[in-house]
Amino acid sequence: MRAALAGLALAWLALLRPQALGGPAIYMIVRGDSMLPAYDYGDLLLITAQPSYSVGDAVAYRVPEGELGAGMLVVHRIAGVGPEGGFVMRGDNNPSNDPWRPGSELIAGKVVLDVPKVGQLIGYALQPVTAGALGAALMVMIVLARRDSESRGRLSPRTVAAGA
Repeated sequence: MRAALAGLALAWLALLRPQALGGPAIYMIVRGDSMLPAYDYGDLLLITAQPSYSVGDAVAYRVPEGELGAGMLVVHRIAGVGPEGGFVMRGDNNPSNDPWRPGSELIAGKVVLDVPKVGQLIGYALQPVTAGALGAALMVMIVLARRDSESRGRLSPRTVAAGA
């Protein structure tokens, strides 16, 4: 059992660790409807870099410098290759192509997993009021558990026998 858990932990470290922790994966929560019906609002996407990308791939790319929203990640599908180079991008639910033609250097990775609605749950849990309530509930549980274990420690077998 321990070996299996260690193996899972190593696989996560190697394959699924977020980029913020030095890993290869990006976790992204869908915040719009441009990729309907493939990805819905609140879906959690797992994105990893690939050696190459092709038409039809759903990828995350960074908005180019100097543009409104520069550096932000957008998940859209590769619709083609532009005449001057770069990929033609379009959301599945959009009538027209994106204004940008990102090259491979701006592509962060390909969507490899979609977990429906889990991102919505994570987003809700990270709201300040919800996170505060969860933190307060955790502190109450710790205090009550400590108080309970201390009261049990006071009742030794001798105390119970003497009271009988």
